[in-house]
Amino acid sequence: MGPPSLLFQEGARRHQAGDLAGAESHYLQLLALDPSHADGWANLGAIRSAQGRPADAVECYRQALRARPDHPAATFNLGAALLRIDRPAEALACFEAARPLAPPTDQLPAQTGYALLALGRAAEAAACLEAYLLSCPTDPRAWHQLGLALGHLGRDADATAAFTRSVEFAPTSGEARVSLGAAIQAAGRPDEAVACFREALRLKPGLPEAQNNLGNTYVEAGRTAEAVELLRAAVAGRPAWPALHSNLLLALNYRPGVTGPAARAEHTAWAARHADPLTPSGPPLTNDPDPARRLRVGYLSADFRRHPVAAYIGPVLAAHDRTAVRVICYSATRRPDEVTDRLRATTDAWRDISALPDPVAADLIRRDGIDVLVDLGGHTAGNRLLVLARRAAPVQVTHFGYPNTTGMKAVDYRLTDALADPPGSDEFYTERLIRLPGGAWCWGPPAGAPGLGPPPCLSNGYVTFASLNNPAKATEEVAAAWARILARVPSSQLLLLTGLLAETRDRYAEVFAGLGIDPRRLRLEPRQAADRYYALWASADIGLDPFPYNGGVTTPDALWMGVPVVALAGDSYRARQGLCVLRAVGLGDWVAESIDGYVELAVRKAADPAALRELRAGLRSRVQQSPLTDAPGFARHLEAAYRQMWADRLRQPVRV
Repeated sequence: MGPPSLLFQEGARRHQAGDLAGAESHYLQLLALDPSHADGWANLGAIRSAQGRPADAVECYRQALRARPDHPAATFNLGAALLRIDRPAEALACFEAARPLAPPTDQLPAQTGYALLALGRAAEAAACLEAYLLSCPTDPRAWHQLGLALGHLGRDADATAAFTRSVEFAPTSGEARVSLGAAIQAAGRPDEAVACFREALRLKPGLPEAQNNLGNTYVEAGRTAEAVELLRAAVAGRPAWPALHSNLLLALNYRPGVTGPAARAEHTAWAARHADPLTPSGPPLTNDPDPARRLRVGYLSADFRRHPVAAYIGPVLAAHDRTAVRVICYSATRRPDEVTDRLRATTDAWRDISALPDPVAADLIRRDGIDVLVDLGGHTAGNRLLVLARRAAPVQVTHFGYPNTTGMKAVDYRLTDALADPPGSDEFYTERLIRLPGGAWCWGPPAGAPGLGPPPCLSNGYVTFASLNNPAKATEEVAAAWARILARVPSSQLLLLTGLLAETRDRYAEVFAGLGIDPRRLRLEPRQAADRYYALWASADIGLDPFPYNGGVTTPDALWMGVPVVALAGDSYRARQGLCVLRAVGLGDWVAESIDGYVELAVRKAADPAALRELRAGLRSRVQQSPLTDAPGFARHLEAAYRQMWADRLRQPVRV
């Protein structure tokens, strides 16, 4: 063992030559002789970082700063190491401390931007990164992070441009391709996006981000079997990513053969990994325990916008008895629109939590004193289930937006009805089922929908069947049933939405051709604006509900346009929504109990144009007079359920 100065010099020489093991050995010898050698600790930290040991590097840099608190390199590098172990707030403090010390690097503004972005401070992050890129314009990581920041700010075109530059400077980066694809997809160019995701997987096979994005795109395109395979692989590669795991659960709802027990097992596995460890064992009840007082009810959703959730929650918000409940909406909506503004106007208070981390959002809900928190998203995109995992309110409920259990210990109740979840269904849920009288949800008729005319078949000379549902619901089994119907009803046509992916049109044509149906009998339409969507329904004679994942608000949309719907009653909530809606409007005879019965029912109804004319003429009035559109009555049932939940909570501790 030589003198400290020689050990340091030899360690530095080996470090510069890339001999990390040799450099490490010399620095360790140096620090054994002189434990307060700041530069030795700082250099050892750099080696630990290069070895992929950022947590060990953090301790080395802290030792350097104990010896020399104003050490520029150690201050900056400590921040960089903290950022690598997901401690951005501490990292940012280091970068701020390093600024007046002039550390020997031009990376300070970039790293500051990375930390700000990790903290959700996208505008500040973008400013830092834009300034940095003026002097370092070829840094692909900085362009990538700038793209993420701009995306959070809703600057989609600028984000796409930033990701394009990232790909330009790192053409073999799978991660850059994934982000570029996501930005292109958000801009409404899904075919280009799919090409990016596939290229990302070619560049980096098994990249979970690419598997996730491609899997989600396949769900939307109806290729759900392939989607599930991709998403399972992605979860295996990123097991700690809760949103990715939620994407898999959502995809499973579209697949036939996923039984109630299997679905519960999948969901409880998600919760055990991501949510239940965050749930406190039994927090005290700090809200006013008066059982009769006005309740504070919170609704949490990422879909307070043009979305089926809004078609449900809009009438409910307007119909709530404000002497019974005070309503606060917690909006995780990243792209608000005119529907967002309309919903906001009907609430007692509105909280935008879209940029808040889950712990901060949970604290906000607690400070608001919410008694009953109602989640409307489940495992759908943008969900904030980890807010509920932190027990943000004494009573927590899931409702409407997702057709299955959350799997979570922290969610106490699920709102449903006796048709959607008949006796015996309770075992498929971790939540306690509350079966509302009159229906599990209500619906608000659309403003400005076109008026009703006679069934188009009377002038066309043929029957038009239609399913304007998400293409994900058109499984292989559904297509086979529809093909049987078309084969039995001469000259009939089938109107379908294809989403935005052009290859979905080709898939539909190929699938139906393989089932013996001339693709020219298919009317394939891309996703439509609301006015065009209702006009499409007006051009149909009979709706065909998909299975096992039925349409939700799509079915009342069809009924409002005078189009009766053939449905198949299945064995779970996802497969019984058609039954619930049709029974609510007195059309129980349009529901079959088997696939063969579904085909026969559609064929029989199509053979009676006079009955279709009579039914169409009165269908809108029938919907208006049904429980489906009785928002005040439904709101009273909800309020009674919330009151009972609150009373139960006062009698016993939170279930965990």
